[in-house]
Amino acid sequence: MRLFTPNVKNMYKKKDIKGLVKALRHKDREVRQNAIDYLRSLQTFYRGTKVVDEIRRAQNDSDTLVALTALRTLEALGVASEVERKKAENLERKIHEDGEKALKDLERHRRTIEFFSRWDLNLACPKCGKYARVPEGSTHRPDMRALECPYCGAHYDINQARRDYEDGKSSDS
Repeated sequence: MRLFTPNVKNMYKKKDIKGLVKALRHKDREVRQNAIDYLRSLQTFYRGTKVVDEIRRAQNDSDTLVALTALRTLEALGVASEVERKKAENLERKIHEDGEKALKDLERHRRTIEFFSRWDLNLACPKCGKYARVPEGSTHRPDMRALECPYCGAHYDINQARRDYEDGKSSDS
């Protein structure tokens, strides 16, 4: 936690419900999420609708994890409506889909790095078929879009070379 943030753990130990409810409006996502978690674990110490109303307000938080935590807390308290249960399921699905998309992006970047690290060795020209040594690091430059064959002068698009590599057409030797 950062400096000057509410210590929600101490509030939890002291059973400071008002302080935890106030922490639900803090700007730090971690503080809000921890406050919700602690309020859930203190559920036997309160029955006030103000606490439930504040947790309901937190379900519209801009941070998806805070909103999901609030929705799951409402379910744990037994006060979640059917709409709130459906919203929690949709948020979990969205988090799962976002995670899968991030993993796919990471895999695509890994393949690109692998391609460029292999391409720094040798590359077959698509026109003459001769292998030419590609200058080390030249494929990593962001302004580099094409390479020129030293034998026939053909230009080879970097993106096309990457697609050929992924299709198994290009190899190094």
